[in-house]
Amino acid sequence: MTLRARLLISTLLLSLVTTLGLALVVRDAWRGAEATEFQHRFEDAVAGLEKFLGATARDLSLRLAPICDHDPVIDSALVGLQARDLGPRLLSVRARIDSLRSSLSLSELVLLSSDGSVLGGSFGGGAYSSAELVELALKTLKRPGFVQSPERTFVAACKKTDSTEWVALVASRHLDPLLAAASSPDFRLTVSDAGGYPSEEPEHASGALVQTVQAEFLDGAFIQAVRSRVPLAASLRYLDLRVFSAALLALFGAVVLSLFLSRGLSRPVVLFALKTRAALSGKVEALPVTGGPELEEAARAFNATLDDLRALRQRLKVTERIAARREVARQIAHEIKNPLSPIRTSIETLRKLKSRGHPEFDHYFNETTQTVLEEVKRISNLASNFAEYARLPSPQPQELDLAALTRKMVALHQDLGATVTLSAVPLPLVSADPEQISQVVTNLIKNAIEATAMLPTPIIELHIGPHLDGVTLTVSDNGPGVDVQTLPLLFEPYSTTKEGGSGLGLPISQRIAIEHGGELSYRDREGGGAEFTLHLPTSGPPSFDDDG
Repeated sequence: MTLRARLLISTLLLSLVTTLGLALVVRDAWRGAEATEFQHRFEDAVAGLEKFLGATARDLSLRLAPICDHDPVIDSALVGLQARDLGPRLLSVRARIDSLRSSLSLSELVLLSSDGSVLGGSFGGGAYSSAELVELALKTLKRPGFVQSPERTFVAACKKTDSTEWVALVASRHLDPLLAAASSPDFRLTVSDAGGYPSEEPEHASGALVQTVQAEFLDGAFIQAVRSRVPLAASLRYLDLRVFSAALLALFGAVVLSLFLSRGLSRPVVLFALKTRAALSGKVEALPVTGGPELEEAARAFNATLDDLRALRQRLKVTERIAARREVARQIAHEIKNPLSPIRTSIETLRKLKSRGHPEFDHYFNETTQTVLEEVKRISNLASNFAEYARLPSPQPQELDLAALTRKMVALHQDLGATVTLSAVPLPLVSADPEQISQVVTNLIKNAIEATAMLPTPIIELHIGPHLDGVTLTVSDNGPGVDVQTLPLLFEPYSTTKEGGSGLGLPISQRIAIEHGGELSYRDREGGGAEFTLHLPTSGPPSFDDDG
């Protein structure tokens, strides 16, 4: 699948998933907010109902007390009860009780006598006996209360007493009308007995918000609030329609945007792939710097990588040669050191024979031993030089001021008969091993001094300046330079034109430069002479696996 197709599909999927995810979050938040609002409304309704019903019970008691104390009809009934002539008075008593019930907005009102007789009004629809009515009246005299049956009712009472007789007014207000007044078309409150939760009606089961709580102020009865889900369902349908419309618009915009972006992005990427395959096959071509800022930056980075690849291939060749030479050096050092022990043993044996006075060894003993010892020294020196080249330690980098280090090296060589000049510009610090870099700089300066030793006016110039990602040190002289035959072997171990030279100075210097991530190169100096250039990156040596 092409990048353009993947970008198109990814954009569509991202738009679709984002829109659907947002819709689900909004729906869930809406549902949660609706449930939370219903819960708060129910809690507020229960708290308000508790306050209202408590006030209702107290209000009943407060309204009855003045009637018992001052109403003449109540007084007349009590007098008739004492005189045993209630008959003529009952008609007026009953009319007064009915009038009081209506004026006080009571559900029920009854006037009882001390013997349990109902003098006026009614209570409970005949559900209470005379004794139960008297008990209820005496109970609610002290504290108005709630009665579960026959109807859920708030009851209060007052009593007027004479020496031997008393009459009592018992009033009630039914709970259901009060609940109806506290309800609304979309929020209905109901109460069940304390025996269990209210039974669910079909409306509850078919889709309604239901909340139930047990009310202590109703003697343990359960208050249930019911709210229809129809408005919520309608709101969610409206939300779904709007989300669906937004999703269609988002998908359409995503298609247009992805087509536009894919056309601009796919072309540079395809071209990048073609250039990469060409570079891998050996045909290195620069990538055009076009497109947006990111693509232009990528093109520049790709072109810089191509330049590094060219340099890396050259360094790789040198590194492979160094690795091969290192292995040869180890083997030669091993082979040279092997005969040292028997040579030394032979010398010791000759000396023992001489010490015994053997006549056949007196003539040539000293000459032979001296020759052997000289060979041993020569072979040992040769092995040490090889071992130094093979076991060059890995760089131990630290921040280094190349200009300051070079000035010290120049100062050490000013008294050797040549004038050495140094020019430098402000440079960043490099990460390098000071001892190994000192060894390279010293070797280059000494080679220049030796190359110009026979000239009447030797010229040795050092220059330090920036170069790409690092710094360079150039050491040039006006000596004879390097001839064409020696040039291919310039950095080969033991390749030297100097008498007594080891031929390891430049190979070791080149190896140090490469292990620091840089390089040491040579070219002929303009006007005659030699010019060596040491390049060091500021980032320091790469990781080398050197077994020593």
